[in-house]
Amino acid sequence: MAVFAVHLSGDNIEEPVQQLRDAYPDQEHFEISERLFLVHSDGLARNVATKVGIGKEADDPFESVTGVVFKLNASYSGYDNRAMWEWLTLVERSGD
Repeated sequence: MAVFAVHLSGDNIEEPVQQLRDAYPDQEHFEISERLFLVHSDGLARNVATKVGIGKEADDPFESVTGVVFKLNASYSGYDNRAMWEWLTLVERSGD
């Protein structure tokens, strides 16, 4: 399994945020901000985007979900929320 960064953009993020929370239970995602999440999942970035609804065509273009998913390569650096670093350590050690 890998860690993916999911960034949601646009005005309508309530539904994709809920889809993300439903698809990835508490131990499988970490919320950095209201628009930025880390997700622990297998597969491709496209699979994560599909589960969250990114790229979903809507009848109303203002309801289309926009955003981006990046697969992280376990090479990162920074100073941020300690809980985020603990979550990353936990999912990386799970070995799945």
